[in-house]
Order: sequence, then structure tokens, then C-alpha cells
Amino acid sequence: MPLTKRSIVWASLTAAAIAAGCGTGDRGPRDGALLDGAQRDSGPSMDAAGMDASGMDAAVLTGCDRFEFYASGTSCSAGGCPTIACDCAAGLPRSITSCEADGCLIAANCLAVCDADSLADALSCTDTYTVLPRPDGGTCRPATCTSLGADCGAPDDGCGMRLSCGACTPPESCGGGGVANRCGSTCVPQTCADVGAACGMIDDGCGTMIPCGSCTLPDTCGGGGIPNRCGRTCTPRTCAGEGVTCGPLDDGCGSTIPSCGPCTPPDTCGGAGVVGRCGRGCVPLTCGDVGATCGTVPDGCGGMTSSCGTCTLPDTCGGGGVANRCGRGCMPRACAVGECGVVGDGCGGMLTCPGCTLPQTCGGGGTASRCGCTPTTCAAAGAECGMIPNGCGGTLTCPGCTLPETCGGGGIMRVCGCTRQTCTDLGATCGTPDDGCGTPLACGTCTAPATCGGGGVSMQCGCGTLPSTVDGPRSPAAARNDAAFGTAAWVMPMGATASDGVYASVSLRRESSNYLVVTGFGLAVPTGATIEGITVEVENSASGTGIQDARVRLTRGGLVLPTDRASPSAWPVGVDGTLTYGSATDLWGATWTAADVDALDFGVAISVQSTAAGPATTARVDHVRVRVQYTPACPAP
Repeated sequence: MPLTKRSIVWASLTAAAIAAGCGTGDRGPRDGALLDGAQRDSGPSMDAAGMDASGMDAAVLTGCDRFEFYASGTSCSAGGCPTIACDCAAGLPRSITSCEADGCLIAANCLAVCDADSLADALSCTDTYTVLPRPDGGTCRPATCTSLGADCGAPDDGCGMRLSCGACTPPESCGGGGVANRCGSTCVPQTCADVGAACGMIDDGCGTMIPCGSCTLPDTCGGGGIPNRCGRTCTPRTCAGEGVTCGPLDDGCGSTIPSCGPCTPPDTCGGAGVVGRCGRGCVPLTCGDVGATCGTVPDGCGGMTSSCGTCTLPDTCGGGGVANRCGRGCMPRACAVGECGVVGDGCGGMLTCPGCTLPQTCGGGGTASRCGCTPTTCAAAGAECGMIPNGCGGTLTCPGCTLPETCGGGGIMRVCGCTRQTCTDLGATCGTPDDGCGTPLACGTCTAPATCGGGGVSMQCGCGTLPSTVDGPRSPAAARNDAAFGTAAWVMPMGATASDGVYASVSLRRESSNYLVVTGFGLAVPTGATIEGITVEVENSASGTGIQDARVRLTRGGLVLPTDRASPSAWPVGVDGTLTYGSATDLWGATWTAADVDALDFGVAISVQSTAAGPATTARVDHVRVRVQYTPACPAP
């Protein structure tokens, strides 16, 4: 009776389902699926790729036909429907069953089951099926891919169902090796020899790469332009590189250069015996070419001419002394007087003449085979003066020397020279004395005021009597108050360093001032000079009468010396005046050196006193100057 599909179950069969009796062991033979009341055979079984066991394309089923439902004869109320487990590519078995009101409907086509995208795809099949009873009563035990030894395709399980046993990896195909449902290939692999390969890797035509060996250097695999063949890159030879100028040339790489160029007649290619080079053959000489009248002569091409003729007696061939020319014999001559060495006898022979008497030699006079002698020259003998042998038994007088040189004077015989002296030899420390050979020497200069010979000794530095010299007047660079003497201190001591109206001053009332010490005069008396006298000038004034010197002394080494040059004269009142102390010959009771007066602490110490009664009086110093008289020392040579 008609059966209306009420539900479809999409399931992945698990080990628990199989153990519960819902696995492949409960399947019966396929009775066939009916669509629209028509019973249809499903045709040959197919593999997952849509191929039947023979490898031919199977009929393509569409719509609900592709599931190939059949009635299992099992009631849903009897504990559920059996399933057909399909081995899909996903690795887990799948099944589709439909639990109807009066029995189970099972999908038998595993291709459709594996290809179904979802449960919705299966639920779309809502057609009405007619359920036929199974003829075997549900006792058939289906085979598996393993029990059938199948690894591809969709063989029948023996119970009317088709299995899905997988696909093959190219280039193999299902049944390709001649065994149904087994992967295999009918491909026969090629060998290296089959394809003429001697090196590298090749495809054997059945999907496998095989090695064909290697090459011996300098050959490389494919180097000659042929794949999988040993060879090397060939560089063709060129006409220029091989020095070929004509004719064809093998380029050494399997080709031929048709022509390396033409030759200009009468030259031909290889005509001179050299392949690939233009030239011409040898043209033999004739007797006339060489002027021969008798005998035979070389033809210039490696052979001899035929006879060039005969002579009429008494002439003979070469008898006159000329080869291949007719002539008659001659009388050999003897050596002449003065001849020497080997000479011709006039008849084609040679004579050996006597030697020469020394100092003559054979050819020595410039004529070959004659005794003679060539006199030497002064230049050839290296002589500049005196008399020397001329090499031919005589003598030669060479030119004389120019004074101050003499012959041999430099210690070499017959060479002009002289014995040169040095400044030390002459005892000279200055000047340009002659070295004894006409060349002035440079013996140095003298340090002023010394002059060369100034001390009365020639070529010696000296001074004689030197004039007295003065350094100054010079102004001080520093000024200070020194309380080592007196009671009143100076105000603005630096006012005494320049004549500018700025004063060093002190206010006095019947008392003496401290020292006003001025130093740093910047004197530059040369070392070694003799100090002859020291002069001090003081530009000063007073605001009133009664102001006069208390002390005027010199300082050395920071100390005030005891010698005093104070003047009893009163200081000018109101207007500056200048008081002078010491002189060009006054040494102030001391002995002085240039270093003493040039020192920064050399100076003048001034103390002033007030002798008048009454109010305080101001003493003022505007400027202090110093002169040093000295005689410079004569520098050492």
C-alpha cells in the first residue's frame, strides 16, 4: 500500500549505533526504489567519482532518484529502522533513513548520501513510495570494501547495496591495472636509454623522476645545447683569430666559414705553401739571372740550374777567380812590407802575414791588415798636466794647471788640484778667507758690536774700544707706598708713573713721609755690559714752603739700598719742577750688573719731609724717570 514519508534521519553512524543493531549487519538486499509507483533497477554500482566498476561513466541520477530509497520491511515500531553505512570521504560513515507509518525507507545510493549537503537536501524528497516486501526476509549479510579487497569504486555488497571504497591518486585509476575496484596503472615507465638521456633527471612517463647520471668537467648537462646530454658551449674559431686570410675555415663547432677573403693575383691561397695564407710559388733563377756562364748554380728554389755553359781552354770555370765565370789562373801574391794578419793572395786564396813589432799592432794605425799604432791622448789617459807616454813609443805633454792649482796638487798624479783648507785649518771664526784653492770659505759672522778683526786679530771676532751707551730715560710701570720709613703715607702712588698732571701726594706737618717706591722701568741693558752710572729725575712740587727731600735711594731685589742722594734744596712751590739725582758716572755706592737694572724690582725710593711750622703742606710727585749709562760687552766669538 502507499506509504507517505513522515521523517528523514541524517546520521553519522557511530560504533555505539552499530553495537545497538543499527549497523551494516542488519541490512538486507535492496528490493529497489519506486518513484511515482514505478519500480526501477538502480543499474551498475558506482564509485564516489561517478564511475562504475568498469571505469565507464554511469547514468547520472537527479532529484530524489539519486538516493534510491527502498523498503526494508521493518516496522518503525519494532525498535527503529536499520541503516546503510556509507564510507564517505569525510572519514565517517553516513546513512539516510525515513521512518514511515508502516515501515522503514532506506537510501541505498551511497554516492547521493555522501554528496548530500545537509539534512534539508534529504528532507526535500517528500514523494510517495510504494513499499515492497524484501524477498530474503532480511537475512543477507553484506560484504565490506576490506572483505572484497577493494580500495576504490563502489562495488555491490552482495545484498543489493553499493559500497563507497574511495578514489585513487593520479596517475593511477580505479581498475587501471586490470583489477576491478583496485587502484592501478597501465603505464610502462621509460628508461634513460629509451629517451637517449645521459645526465640529469627525466620523467619516466608514469609520474616519477629518475636520475640519468652526471657529466665529466668541463662538460655540463645540456651544455652542448641538447637537454639531458653532456656537452659544452663551443666558441667558433674566426679567420682573424686563426690568422687565416683566404679560403674556407672550419669553425671547430660543426660549421664552415665559406671564405676568409680573396688573394690578389698572382698570389693564390696557399700558393707559398702556407694553408689559408695568400702567396705565390717559387720562380727558379736562371744562369743569366746570376750572371753565370759556366757550371751550375742554385736556382733559389732548393734546386740547381742546368749547365750554364763550358769554357774554352786555357780558360776554366772560375779560373779567373770569379765563380761560374770563365777565366784563367793567376799567380798568388806575397805579403807586402807592413802587412799583417790574414789577407787575400789575389787568386781567391788567403795569405797569413807576419805580426807587428810592438808597440805597433795589426790594424793599430786604423788601417786593416797594416801594422800601426794610434797615439793616445791626454783625455784618453785621464791626464790634465805633465808628460805621459803616447802608447806608440813617444811621449805626450798635457796642458798645465791654472793657479792656484798645480799638477798633482790634489794628490792625484797628472791631475790638476790643490789641498783645500777649512776655517778650522785657518783658525778663522768669521769672514770669507780663501780655501787655498781659489774658493772663498764662509767662516761665520760676528755678533754686534763685535766685528771680524775688530779686536785686532784677522778672521777673529773682536770689539776693540766700545763707546759708552745710555738706556733711558725710562718711566716706571708700578708705584707703591712703603711704610718702612716715615709716618705719613702717600696717596695715589701710581700718579708718579707718568707726566700727566695726576700726582702721588702726601700731606705733612713737621714730619717725614713713607717711601714712595717706583719700579718696573723696563730697562734693556745687554748682558755682560759694564754699568757706569745711574741718573734719577723727579718731577715734583709743593703746596707751600718747607718741603724738601728726606731720602732718595735706589732699590735692588726688593730692598732699599743705604746710599742716599737726598738734596737739601726745597721743592718748587705751586709749579712742577725737576730735581736730578746721581749722574752718568754715579753708581750710588754699589756695583751693578745688567741683570740688576733690568729686573722688575729695580727702582727708586723717595721720602719727603716738612720743616716749616704751621698748617699741613702737601708734597706732590708727578713723574719719576731713570737713565743707566753703560759700556756693552764684546760677545764671545
